[in-house]
Amino acid sequence: MNEPTLSRTLLLSRNNIEEKICLLEEDQAVELYVWTRSNKPRIGDIYLGKVDNVVPGLQAVFVDIGRDKNGYLFLPEKDRCQDFKAGERLFVQVQKEETPEKGVKLTNEFFLTGKYLVYFPYTSFQKVSRKIEGEERERLFSLLENLSSEKGGFIARTAAFNLDDSTLLEEAKKLQAKWSAIEEKLETKKKPGLVHQDKSHIFFWLRDAASILFEAVHTDNRALYQEVQEHFAEIPDSQKPDIHYEKRTDLFEKYGINRAIELSLKNKCWLPSGGYILISEKPFLTTLDVNSGRFSGTKKGLQATADHINREAAVQIARQIRFRNLGGLIVIDFIDLKKKVEIETVCALLREELAKSLIPSEVIGVNDVGLMTIVRKRKHSSLKQVFLKTCPCCKGSGHYPNAFFQALAVRRVILHYYEIQNIFDFLLYIPTGFQPLFQEMTEDLTENFNISVTLKLSPALQETEFDITEHLHFETGEPL
Repeated sequence: MNEPTLSRTLLLSRNNIEEKICLLEEDQAVELYVWTRSNKPRIGDIYLGKVDNVVPGLQAVFVDIGRDKNGYLFLPEKDRCQDFKAGERLFVQVQKEETPEKGVKLTNEFFLTGKYLVYFPYTSFQKVSRKIEGEERERLFSLLENLSSEKGGFIARTAAFNLDDSTLLEEAKKLQAKWSAIEEKLETKKKPGLVHQDKSHIFFWLRDAASILFEAVHTDNRALYQEVQEHFAEIPDSQKPDIHYEKRTDLFEKYGINRAIELSLKNKCWLPSGGYILISEKPFLTTLDVNSGRFSGTKKGLQATADHINREAAVQIARQIRFRNLGGLIVIDFIDLKKKVEIETVCALLREELAKSLIPSEVIGVNDVGLMTIVRKRKHSSLKQVFLKTCPCCKGSGHYPNAFFQALAVRRVILHYYEIQNIFDFLLYIPTGFQPLFQEMTEDLTENFNISVTLKLSPALQETEFDITEHLHFETGEPL
């Protein structure tokens, strides 16, 4: 529990469109969470579902929870698939939020999370956070054992450290009463749909961050200001942050967060020395490539230059992972990272920075081809997933057919209708900027096939779209 003390400040914002949290450490923005105010499932939500499909090969049960996309329940043991049948009612809880590729991950091992305890209504175990050691750990185990005669089991969270028994017992009773109320709702629910949802995303995050001390909390929403005051009312005065309501102020503009968001949506991140990091975020893998860029090097030679950039990049990469909220498998290509001493130094820098985050991660090390691997839990959507959408031209690949490829594709379509339907006259609408190449194509068709093609520019068309006559509209194929 002896962790380095950091000056931490929270910026909280809420409006009709979104909820936002920005965590500042030593006045530097290090973590950002943005949620659109929609009815999307959140971690901890409880649903009545209906089994839609059982897939033993995937050890999964797909469950209709009353939304467009089914959730999935992973079964650690394949034999358990026979316990589920299509069409049966099933009570489930959201374990992981949905992604563009997958629906929500579900569990039937229910839990309710409090500030200091996690309650499991259908188990009887007692556990204590690994960060709590010594006599305090033994005290908490003893307290939880006294609760074992009651319904359910508990985990003491890190925030329970040194709290008096009465505070913990009071929260345990509240969680048990809350579950009883949920059970009553479950019994009366008839169709698949939401049964229980906790407070807003902001307070879900604050509850997870109960073990962190904040110096100050700033918000630009009066109602949220009052709710935050109530949230921190129960903790000792010595640990309470200063809570400020900044009326008619765009907090994220005032503290430079909006500019930081704009930079974080770019693929290139510059280092103070002039080097840079290229960041490529895909659904199942994020890669980071460290480059020397404009850095002219040191007088000690190439290896010293590489070591300097790698160390600088390690700190910045950890910060980018936190601020962009990158998760899953992360692979980093440092510059000529081969020496054991330098590998250990870079790994230590990454671990030190990533350890400051609430989201667990593991720096695995460098493989035989010099690539560093990090695994980080996916807990929230990344900033790119929140703010960006797939390009309609390239469909997310980053590339789309050039003018030459598209001219050939259009030529094939025209010849197809010429040969099959004996059509000789075409009206072709093309995007702006394509006229010279398409003019050459039409002249070729006229000379060799006696086909007449009239070209017209259409600013409304995207670069991969064309209209041929009034009846045929097509795209020139999938992105390359």
